Amino acid sequence: MRHTLAAFALALGLCAGLIPLANAADRDPIPGRTQPVENTSGKTVKIGLISFPESNEFFSAVKVGSDASAAVLKKFNAQVDYVTVNDFTQDAVNAAGRATLLQGYDAIAFLPLDNGACPLIKDAVKAKVKVAVFITTADCAKDSGALFFHGEDLETAWGPVAVGAAVKAVQADPQWAGKQCKAGIITGAFSVPTHETMRKAILAGLKGTSISPISDGVEVEQDLGKVGPAVKAYITGNPTDLCAIFVDIGDAGAAAAALTDEQAKHIKVISADFTQGGVEQLKKGKQAILIGQDPFGEAYDTAILLYNAVVTGKNPDFHQPVKNSVMTSDNIDALMKAQAEGTAP
Repeated sequence: MRHTLAAFALALGLCAGLIPLANAADRDPIPGRTQPVENTSGKTVKIGLISFPESNEFFSAVKVGSDASAAVLKKFNAQVDYVTVNDFTQDAVNAAGRATLLQGYDAIAFLPLDNGACPLIKDAVKAKVKVAVFITTADCAKDSGALFFHGEDLETAWGPVAVGAAVKAVQADPQWAGKQCKAGIITGAFSVPTHETMRKAILAGLKGTSISPISDGVEVEQDLGKVGPAVKAYITGNPTDLCAIFVDIGDAGAAAAALTDEQAKHIKVISADFTQGGVEQLKKGKQAILIGQDPFGEAYDTAILLYNAVVTGKNPDFHQPVKNSVMTSDNIDALMKAQAEGTAP
């Protein structure tokens, strides 16, 4: 997760609650995704996914994935609860996690925001509750006892995937075909480890290509209001050779919106997540590429992986990466339909 959360993190107040899904309609397991095994344990398996409110655009898709896993696992005598944390801090996540440890859960998963998550992982292990991390991870998660991490491989997503798509788009433009040009890089914050991983992956990916970075990048300090001015600064400083702008957070179309129609013909904007604003700019022809990370599957597959681990006693490999999707003007409808329905990428 790349923090499509910019303003969200600042606006929320502290509380946590359960959204039980016992009344969710049954559904069959989704083909191409993790398949549940038969529950021969003779007991109801209880799983908690600790996440953030569905009022946030990214987490709306995560919640839909959680709901789908609950509907599937209902047939297997298992319950999935979406545990909402309304304050984007590690302390709030830990408080919600420790509450679940007192409520009879067999397994939980949560989003680490920093290494302060690892005491919670250790507490879960001590309580004999299976625990995983999803969407984000922490360096200490595996050693602390987390069964697995299901989420984006940031180095792959923002190296070969994002840069590869950008180079292809730039070289398809007659203005840049066979020529060298430059790219700007906009990141959320240098202090956020996930943002740094993505920024460095972009820089590494650009080496040896026809696109060279203008600098090591600029940060917008989690403020989407600063994205547009950063784009305009890149254009002003590089009026003749700017061909791409990478935004490694979900900017809701802010970078593309800062371009004129004429500028957008030759400056390719690559941003994170299938946000409504980003998709709207893509449809207008101002956004070139959106990089999706399967938020539906990050919840759905995590819940079923945990269920299988509880029932079988066997743990999956630690690294459970999602498959990224590259949205362009050619596949908007197909990818939005797939995200809504939970179809495997």
